[in-house]
Amino acid sequence: MNEKALIAAFERVVRAEHANPQRHGCPGTSVLRQLAERPETFGPGPVLRHIGQCAPCLRELKELRRPCGRCKREIA
Repeated sequence: MNEKALIAAFERVVRAEHANPQRHGCPGTSVLRQLAERPETFGPGPVLRHIGQCAPCLRELKELRRPCGRCKREIA
């Protein structure tokens, strides 16, 4: 199993078992954005544990990590 397959399997489990539609205990977009932009500032802790058990936060973090079209052009 490669890394992409493992990540996809993890995401399926989180979506299936930790839907959290009311977003109870979520750290908020500003924290997720900080994690997306500077992951090295986060060690193991409550935020990462929460994301591993919250489908909405995992989805939002994944979206925040996607580079925007403008950013891609600036890098090229």
